[in-house]
Amino acid sequence: MLALLFIPFFFLLYFLFLKNNNDIRQIRLQIGDKSFSLEVASAIWQQSRGLSNRSSLCPNCGMLFVFPESHIQTFWMKDTLIPLDIIFIDTLGKIVTIHTANPQPNTPINKLKTYSSTKNAQYVIELNAGQAKLLNLTIGQTLPLPLTL
Repeated sequence: MLALLFIPFFFLLYFLFLKNNNDIRQIRLQIGDKSFSLEVASAIWQQSRGLSNRSSLCPNCGMLFVFPESHIQTFWMKDTLIPLDIIFIDTLGKIVTIHTANPQPNTPINKLKTYSSTKNAQYVIELNAGQAKLLNLTIGQTLPLPLTL
């Protein structure tokens, strides 16, 4: 009988954390004159994995994190192997903060640097480091996020 109580718990764990990335959908986003293919991370398991453990990211690829509510968002580079630009975006698509983050291999979790938005953000885009500068992205600039995320 006790085993029956654990079955829903294991299904919940599977869907939150263990499910593979075959279910990750992608969108195209035009930023300036460059088109990006962004994986959409809207589920907790997708957001917790992010771009970690990847040895490369194509030049026009990235990830769009979609959070259910707008808050101060904080990211870290746990198990992330490539440098990234982290672009925090508010509910209206306006950039509120931009950070460039570098990998921190062999760093204990409690020593990892964190990267936070300076204002509430509902979306975060991660691109290869240096892309924000190449695209001339600035605080206050609005990005053309799709209406349905």
